[in-house]
This record gives sequence, C-alpha cells and structure tokens, in this order.
Amino acid sequence: MGKVKVASVWVALVFAATLLAACGQAPPPVDGAGSLPSKAPPATIMANGACILAGSKGAPTSNGSRTTLEVRTNPRFALVIWVPGLNARPCRAVLSRLGREEADALAAAIDAAPPFPPRTIACPNDDGGAADVYFSYRTAPSVARVWISLAGCRPIAVMDRWPRKLDWSVMDLLRSGAPQAWRHYLGD
Repeated sequence: MGKVKVASVWVALVFAATLLAACGQAPPPVDGAGSLPSKAPPATIMANGACILAGSKGAPTSNGSRTTLEVRTNPRFALVIWVPGLNARPCRAVLSRLGREEADALAAAIDAAPPFPPRTIACPNDDGGAADVYFSYRTAPSVARVWISLAGCRPIAVMDRWPRKLDWSVMDLLRSGAPQAWRHYLGD
C-alpha cells in the first residue's frame, strides 16, 4: 500500500509542477502554420481590378486575446511571402528567405515593438500589402507564422495574441530583404 501512495504523490507532484511551470506563460505563436511554404501563392487580378492571392490564409486575428504576441528567438531561418497590395502591378507574390541571424534579429525586433493601441484609432488606407513571415524552429512547434501589415494601421499579428505595431526597427530589418515592389511600404 505504501508504494501506491508514493506513486500517487509522485504523479500529483509532477502534475502540479507542470501546471505551476505553465502558469502565466502563453504558448508560443503557432496559428496552425504547420509547415513552411515552398513557393509564393499565385496572385490574380479580379474583375474589379484588385490584385489578390489565391488561397492566402490572410492576416490572423487576436480572437479577443489581450496577451501580447511574442516570437520565440533563435529560429533556424524564416521564409517571407511578400503579399502584394490590391493595386499591385505586376500582380504577384514573392517568396524570400532570411538566414539565422536575420530571422533572429527580426524576431527580437518584433518582440520589442510596441503593443497595438487598445482603443479605436484612425488608420490610413490599407491596400493589403504585407509580409507573411514563417519562422522555422528545431523544436515543437516548429513553425510560427507572423503577419506584418505594411499599410494602414500596420499591425503585426499572430493568431490568438494581441498585435504589436510595426515600428522602424522591424521595417529596417525587412527593408534589407524586401523585393523592389515592396520597398515603398518600408520608407525606401
């Protein structure tokens, strides 16, 4: 009977320690990204003249969460799908890759960006231009997806997290690898 009681206490302690370790810690951003994109999605011009991506996941939403997004540091690399604005000509998306150092610097800059204001604000026109960033990690979850809006109010969004606001440090890091057609969003 003593061994069963010791085993029960041991299981309870392990369970309690797990809960205690998890308290107050939000899981890393995942958004069901699951896998890395292998190519940029096709873009097409609609009958109304708008350039849109076929099959794009679009920007993730906070779903009411007030937990500010954080991106884990030390990614292996990151892939960026450069999403064209509605009036982009040529109408196409571009896929680029950030190496380990660039991806880590971008993750740190995102974490340091200010939280998005929790009040109603007036935003400039948003044509939908964005950088859809997929950070790759060695550990589970292996992919974190971060949507960086390059126009309008410029939120940085992850599913189920409160967004951050695009600032100059993030823009500077994106600018170095941005295709020419996206540089106007980044002050170039």
